Amino acid sequence: MLDVARLDQQMHEHLVRYRIPAIAISILHGEDTLYSGGFGTTDVEEGRPVTTRTLFRIGSLTKLLTAVAVLRLVDHGYLHLDEPIHSYVPELQFSTPALAHVVTLRMLMSHLAGLPTDWVHQGARDPDGLERHLLDDLPHYVLHSPPGMMYYYSNLGMNIAGYIASRVIKLPFTTLMQEVVFRPLGMHRTTFDPLVAMTYPLALSHRLEHDQLYVERDPVENTAHYPTGFAFSTVEDLSIFARMLLQKGEHHHQPFLSRALVAEMQTPQIPIGQGIDHHYGLPFAIGLYKDHRRMYHEGNIQNYHATFEMLPDSGLAAIVLMNRTPHEYVPFVLSSPLCEHLMVPNQSDVSGLSPPMGHFVSRQNGQIEMIATENGQVLRKQYAVSLGDAHRQCDLTETERAHSYDIDIIFVGMYQYHRVRYPESHPVSTAFGGHYKYYNTMLELMVEDNKLIASAHMFGGSLFFHAVEEHVFISETNITLQFLLENEAEVPSGFLLGQMLRFRRVYME
Repeated sequence: MLDVARLDQQMHEHLVRYRIPAIAISILHGEDTLYSGGFGTTDVEEGRPVTTRTLFRIGSLTKLLTAVAVLRLVDHGYLHLDEPIHSYVPELQFSTPALAHVVTLRMLMSHLAGLPTDWVHQGARDPDGLERHLLDDLPHYVLHSPPGMMYYYSNLGMNIAGYIASRVIKLPFTTLMQEVVFRPLGMHRTTFDPLVAMTYPLALSHRLEHDQLYVERDPVENTAHYPTGFAFSTVEDLSIFARMLLQKGEHHHQPFLSRALVAEMQTPQIPIGQGIDHHYGLPFAIGLYKDHRRMYHEGNIQNYHATFEMLPDSGLAAIVLMNRTPHEYVPFVLSSPLCEHLMVPNQSDVSGLSPPMGHFVSRQNGQIEMIATENGQVLRKQYAVSLGDAHRQCDLTETERAHSYDIDIIFVGMYQYHRVRYPESHPVSTAFGGHYKYYNTMLELMVEDNKLIASAHMFGGSLFFHAVEEHVFISETNITLQFLLENEAEVPSGFLLGQMLRFRRVYME
């Protein structure tokens, strides 16, 4: 059980110590609310007490709501995650026109489209702001990197995803969100309209200046960025949303979002930052906390701050909303000592077992090698997520070892790895050789001595690939390559490099 009295005390202490006018918090376990409450005041001048039904601006937590709207349309066949967006909005133009035939919704929602960050607090206030912004401004943005190549956090990407959803369903974006997400879930106070928000108790943004708290008198508003960061919500409404995700897409025991797409939201799409256990999903940030999968997102707008986190394997979720952002305080509740006892312990019986040795590969996280040293220590060699040949070794922790006892499949952290047996058991077809192109990158493949050799400037020379399956290859530098064969043809039409880069075959004159 939670120590409710201690949590109450901690919230009151944080109001004073970090000069936060208001905090609203909710902690969930499955269908149950373990703890919820509001603390402080909506504003320091003439405010009213904060409750779990008080509205706050939630910043980038809006991306979670927009993503679920998009995924519900995927569920119903209106959209497909891996279809180029040109199929849905041919009027959208990038700085390079061909990009509309490459960029997909998956790329947009996992920050893989190569788009710049783009965030403007003050802007359009009319309902057409989003469409006008994308039609007029998108052609002038310079990409940070080719689509599918690397993670780069982009508000622009989620704005495009929200616009595509509204276009295919033929509803304004705000109406789409009400009809597809808010109303069906019973999130009755969640809104994008500031005038509607003002009819409810509303926590106002504050700034700290010369050790004095002041209400922000210039509220932010920009309809062009609604899908990425401008929703108002309450911890009560966001708890309904979190409970749906914890219940694998069910709301009141009725299907709301398919289990497959809830799982897709929580599946790593691309590594971010440092380390092999920090990734981005659709559109959660994904990591590990004490060997538990952790999904989280933060939101900041003006001086509001919001956090949303889940430990799905333990059925836990927490939401915290505040009306001032103290930079020295990030309220991730589930990783605090007060909540650690709620996590489901690892039940694996590992007595008398030893991890298997050899090479294993994960489609999301590349290749590892399990090594036994002379003194009996078990090491895991992880080939870095890069185009170079660097690698690192690290101790295989007891927790990871507990997951590693199937002879052909092991789990390290959140990733499933399949055994790779060298030398390769699959013959490499000479039909795989040839020239392939992605965007403005040309790559030549050759087959020699039953190995696939890739030559391109992006590799700094040549790279050798070993067969894992008949049409799937991996290099020793952690790059996967999967050939695409249509209608059982022997000659591939292209291949996927990594998770996203789709090369097409070209014939040189």
